[in-house]
Amino acid sequence: MAHAPGHPLTEGKRPYEFQHRVVFYDTNGVGPFECHWCGVEVDFSNMHIDHHDNDKTNNTPGNLLPSCPHCNMNRPRRERYLRFRDAFRKTIVDDDGVSEAILAQLTDRTTGRLQ
Repeated sequence: MAHAPGHPLTEGKRPYEFQHRVVFYDTNGVGPFECHWCGVEVDFSNMHIDHHDNDKTNNTPGNLLPSCPHCNMNRPRRERYLRFRDAFRKTIVDDDGVSEAILAQLTDRTTGRLQ
């Protein structure tokens, strides 16, 4: 927590705010922003600030990303999916592009996720 009396994020509230929110506000302004992951519009009333490197102590501006609550809370699931997808691609290696054809058949075209 950051002691930030008088900061725009603490107006009318207690004089404390999470440090990563203060850093993000001071770097990027009031918003609105697009969720880094899905593009939905978010602002300080409804967004989470995502730590890109998963290190909650790294509050450098380049590590902080605007995120909608859904994407931020589902990030572990998304990361597991990406690791699975990458491992799957490595196991089906073929010079003829068969792995891409198989992946295309297993991928939901509307969500881009493996079925």
